[in-house]
This record gives sequence, structure tokens and C-alpha cells, in this order.
Amino acid sequence: MKGLNVVVLVLVGLSGCVSGRYWTKAGVSPSELAQDDEACKREASEATPRSVGRGGGRTGKVWVNHGRYADCMRAKGYEWASG
Repeated sequence: MKGLNVVVLVLVGLSGCVSGRYWTKAGVSPSELAQDDEACKREASEATPRSVGRGGGRTGKVWVNHGRYADCMRAKGYEWASG
């Protein structure tokens, strides 16, 4: 139980680091942003050994290389803004 509390605290702490930050691009619609976001997530996705469960089955988790994701979004003309 103690370990779970630590994990929850870390996740709550990390969520505060990104609040108020977002990708922006002049003239882009919310649906275009969503499409570009998904395309960059797919491009930056990596299969890792952690995506395999204890019995050898897939867990369904996808790990995203955040640096590659950010590079993709910037290449599409987005900027990381805060507000």
C-alpha cells in the first residue's frame, strides 16, 4: 500500500508540471490538432519489452518517445506554449 501511495504522489506531482502548457498553431482547428497529435503519437510510438505481460501476452501499453513526438509536432508547425 505504501508503494501505491508513492506512485500516486509522483503522478499527481508530475501532472502539475504540465498544466497550462499546450501545443498551438495559428489557424489550426481542434480537429486538425487532434489529427496531427495522433499522427505524431503513432510516429513516436515504440514497442518495448515492457509491452509484454507476465504470461507473454500483450498488455496493450504503447510507449511514446516524447522527444520524437515533440520533434514531429514542431515539424508540423506547432509551438509549445503556456497560458
